[in-house]
Amino acid sequence: MTTKEFTHLAGQQTGTILNTRLLGTLGILGSSMLLVEGLYAGFQEHGTDQFIGLLEVIYMTAWMSSIAGLGLTKAAGKGWGGKTVLIIQLIGLMMAAAWSAIHLVVPNPDEEHILYTIGDIAWPFSHMFMNIVGIAVLRAKVWTGWRRFTPFWCGLALPAAMLTAVIAGEVALGIVFGLWTTAAFALLGYAVRTSREA
Repeated sequence: MTTKEFTHLAGQQTGTILNTRLLGTLGILGSSMLLVEGLYAGFQEHGTDQFIGLLEVIYMTAWMSSIAGLGLTKAAGKGWGGKTVLIIQLIGLMMAAAWSAIHLVVPNPDEEHILYTIGDIAWPFSHMFMNIVGIAVLRAKVWTGWRRFTPFWCGLALPAAMLTAVIAGEVALGIVFGLWTTAAFALLGYAVRTSREA
């Protein structure tokens, strides 16, 4: 087997394991987990038990899949700037996922521990940072049409929920956040799923 044939075969094998169709599908499937969490908790302020921790890990894993899809399609750009934005987003998501995963194995984690605090902060940071991802996607001009706005819609979920809380209270916040994240991240996943790899 020549080097060229090996490279072609390796590329085909990689494409079957990690591609936009699979990543986008995972993004869609996990997008509703915060809505499920809200229904489970009655959209009230609540702690994080094992079931909620599992839902949140699934949500974060799905989100990371969509970000990986953005990377495969070069949606944030081919240069170091776009890549850096996506790497920062992935690091934030991994820290947030780790925070949720703690609750799967530790019933009463030490909330004063620095790693716990960092993971807790990573949750709102990751949602807000999607607006920076959105700017990178708009500047790159790789995605066109409705796709280029999907990261922004994800980034607006937390501000919209906070505004709703001021107007209508905590329960409304949970409902809006659950519905918004479901719709926005499903749409982001669909954008990835229907895009071609660069």
